[in-house]
Amino acid sequence: MVDARFVGFNRGVLMKSLCIGSLLFVALFIALLSANSSAVEESHPKQILVLASYNPGMKWEDSIDSEIRLHFAINDPSAVISIEYMDTKRIDPNQTRLDYLKSLYLKKYTGRHFDLIIASNTDAFNFLLKNRDEIFPGTPVVFCGVVNFDNKMLDASTVLLVLLRHTMSQALSL
Repeated sequence: MVDARFVGFNRGVLMKSLCIGSLLFVALFIALLSANSSAVEESHPKQILVLASYNPGMKWEDSIDSEIRLHFAINDPSAVISIEYMDTKRIDPNQTRLDYLKSLYLKKYTGRHFDLIIASNTDAFNFLLKNRDEIFPGTPVVFCGVVNFDNKMLDASTVLLVLLRHTMSQALSL
């Protein structure tokens, strides 16, 4: 079993081909969920949270959301998908805004269990790096679209990083 708290793809791969990149991304987190399925009762639908940096209506965000929903519909139709939009393109993600979102998510999600969080883009990734342990303790995170990602962004003492970089043929064989 893979014990991964943060798993991701480099944004450059996704930007070259959004559709194929999204498929690869989805294949990765489906594989992660499958690895953890023995810990969850079969009759219990998986609870998935997508934390999206941007807002609905943006082509980039809508494409990622669409691919996530499509692949869960095909591979795990009982999964319950919740999406939170941070809206960082329209509202400056300054410290006041980020504190507000943290407070909102603490109120909204305290006591709610997610099997997986998908962080879409840099702002959501950075928010989860700072706040995941408090808001969503122990929940694994898969991310995509992180600009200028560096392994040093993750503290090895608190996070087990599994960063997968596949060629197209390797990723499609997942």
